[in-house]
Amino acid sequence: MSDLPFQVGQRVEIIILAEDNPRAVLSKKLRDLFDKTQSLSNVVNITEAEISAEIEAYRRGE
Repeated sequence: MSDLPFQVGQRVEIIILAEDNPRAVLSKKLRDLFDKTQSLSNVVNITEAEISAEIEAYRRGE
C-alpha cells in the first residue's frame, strides 16, 4: 500500500521545473545589455525627437 493520494491506474501529470528560471536569466541579460548600451558615449547624445524620427522611418520601411 502507498501513501500517495492517487488511485491505482489514475492518470497524473508531473511537472519538472528547472532550478534556474530561463526567463529571469534572459531578463537579466537584457537589462545588462541595456545598461551597457546606455553607457556608450554616442548613445547619450540621442534626443527623443531623433528616436521618434528613427522609429517613424523604420515603420515607413526606410
